[in-house]
Amino acid sequence: MEYRKLGRSGPAVSEIAFGNLVDAACVRAAIEEGVTTFLTDGLALDALAEGIAGTPRDELILCGSAVSVHDILRGLGTDHLDVVTVPRPDAETAVEEILGAPADLVRQGSVRHVALAEWTPEQIAEAATFDVPIVAAQAYYSMLWRVPETQSMAAAERAGLGHIACAPLDHGLLTGKYNDGAVPDGSRAQLPDAAGEQVRRMLRAEVLDRVELLAGVAALAGLTPAQLAVAWVLQNEIVTAAVVGATSPAQVRENCAASGTALELDTLIQVDSLLGTAIQTDPRLTGAPRL
Repeated sequence: MEYRKLGRSGPAVSEIAFGNLVDAACVRAAIEEGVTTFLTDGLALDALAEGIAGTPRDELILCGSAVSVHDILRGLGTDHLDVVTVPRPDAETAVEEILGAPADLVRQGSVRHVALAEWTPEQIAEAATFDVPIVAAQAYYSMLWRVPETQSMAAAERAGLGHIACAPLDHGLLTGKYNDGAVPDGSRAQLPDAAGEQVRRMLRAEVLDRVELLAGVAALAGLTPAQLAVAWVLQNEIVTAAVVGATSPAQVRENCAASGTALELDTLIQVDSLLGTAIQTDPRLTGAPRL
């Protein structure tokens, strides 16, 4: 496992981070692979708490949503979160007002650092002017969804922040799980939430046909499709960590194997060529549901 520093003033984090693992065995497998960084929005806290039990607290980077900090602290039996994620302000709410609550949590000692989730470049730049320990921007980012490259990533780099890339596997789409167009039992696309809707919108022939071709590129590079997708995200030096999920220890180990993988230029060119017009880069879609 490789590690990267989260911005100029943040902690070192594992290149692979895991979010909302539902099984303690998966958490333990991640720790065995050298993963230090876990994100939660308050779900599956029992599994995470059981999985990290016995690991010294100072060897972990625990990150959570700003809307459920105290629930997370109680659920994990810890007195602080290393990073709290603050959602993007709406048009009616000032950036200063949004940052007030996390700033209070920092002063209280409940939180050490702050990350900004799906904020616009303008909002990131404004947030960086306040006396709040912001260390990272966070956004969806994958081979298919490259909107952050000219938006949150560029703004984060200018402000000296790291960048946390969420859903590099596009909720399983880039693993080949949906290549036949069907929705497997237990998959994200079956869920009635926003993420499930995003996956279902991507189940189009023009996308699936291109994704299926990536399996050959991955094989030539000695990788699985999932490893190729994660390694591709980590080729971007602005990315500090790629956040993935897993439903089994085997998947955890597969994803972790992407850390430290350097992709050849030919591989990167093939990815761009095969995905073609399926790649989304429109800056107007910052923070929008992925289509």
